[in-house]
Amino acid sequence: MPHKCAVATCRGNYKNGPKVAVFKFPNETELRMKWIRSLRRKDGFQPTKHTRVCELHFRSDEIIREIEMYDEKSAKLIKAPISRPRLKKGCIPSQFPDGPSYMSSNSVSRMSPEKKKARLEEKYLEKAIEESLKMKERYDNERSFESLIEFNNCLEHQILETFWTTVHTENSTMLLDILSDPAPEIQKS
Repeated sequence: MPHKCAVATCRGNYKNGPKVAVFKFPNETELRMKWIRSLRRKDGFQPTKHTRVCELHFRSDEIIREIEMYDEKSAKLIKAPISRPRLKKGCIPSQFPDGPSYMSSNSVSRMSPEKKKARLEEKYLEKAIEESLKMKERYDNERSFESLIEFNNCLEHQILETFWTTVHTENSTMLLDILSDPAPEIQKS
């Protein structure tokens, strides 16, 4: 004899109702309490080991009806139906088609704090990378040149170390490090 659905307005697996797959209440206390609250029964409802909720109260993407396995030899993804459907981990009944509309929720469950933190970190990292790329582009543009005139203009806006002496001629620009002890001598150029 199939188990009947514990949702008050549901006729799943009753004599005149649809024949449906049913799922046990989870053993994990917190998830079990979420299931009980989602049913919104006012009769002091407490599930037993025989109490079930039918597939009509879960989104179709929350129910696993087939398993997948990758076969390395043939390099193919093999799919096979399973005899009894299963629920994905952490699912909570949220669809109540025969009940009032306020009971059904089509919204996806909230994001866990860890996932939210990871998403924010990724967002900030992307923003930092974008800013870094913009700064690099500005830096490159300020220091790029294609002619001697552009090079001289670029030098005017740069802060050079104090030991560099700049000498401009008609066809060249020289950067010299002149050592003047005891006599002037070009150390680097």
